[in-house]
Amino acid sequence: MHEFEQAHLVEKTPMTLKGGAFLATVPTPDRRVAIPRTVGSADRSQLDAEAVNEQTLNAAHDEGKFHAQYAMDFVGPSIDTGFRVLKYASRRYFVLTVEVAHILFKHYSFIERKDEAFLVGMHELKGVWGGKPYPVFAIGRELASSVPAQLLAKAFGSTIGIADEHPRCRPPEVLEAIAEYRKDAEWRGAIMIPGASWADFSYHSSAEHARSRLEILFDTSEEYLDTTQDAGEEESFEDMPTH
Repeated sequence: MHEFEQAHLVEKTPMTLKGGAFLATVPTPDRRVAIPRTVGSADRSQLDAEAVNEQTLNAAHDEGKFHAQYAMDFVGPSIDTGFRVLKYASRRYFVLTVEVAHILFKHYSFIERKDEAFLVGMHELKGVWGGKPYPVFAIGRELASSVPAQLLAKAFGSTIGIADEHPRCRPPEVLEAIAEYRKDAEWRGAIMIPGASWADFSYHSSAEHARSRLEILFDTSEEYLDTTQDAGEEESFEDMPTH
């Protein structure tokens, strides 16, 4: 970011860059979704949509043919959270979701770096963690010169009441607090990487349950739903395009 900003923006335009990072893992807690480019036949509406999606993804052997028929998208709680957190980014603060902060700060505890962990605040993010205050972390960017707010915070020895100045600490010091969020029963964005060397990331009960459910879905994806008792209401496809 710094190199691009210096080479293409700072001396040529009044624009600067800001950004952040979030992490999504599939098949859980986030998902790949195959979106048909054309409307299919009416009888497929009797199939479970999630099961059909899994069948389509697992049967996609020909990449070129797949992309001709489907558009690929990614959805899930980690992605939703990431976009909510990015609104708090600024030129000076590169924001992080809890999951990214966990991994990054854990890495920093094994190497010699002078980076500090910043807490940009506790924010109620729409659709995230049931509306509970979510901690937005950040790492600070080294700018060419200090901004007035930095000097003010330094003079008073506190960031309280000073706009765009936030509490900081050494990254390893906040790891224990971050890990506690994964233990909450409503924490839906926790990543699970079975091959991870760190135990914190190799297992998560809700993620394991979701993966097991997807395996069952794939096994039953071609079975039609029982419509003998409730056939439902089917809309007409006569006026819809098929190509």
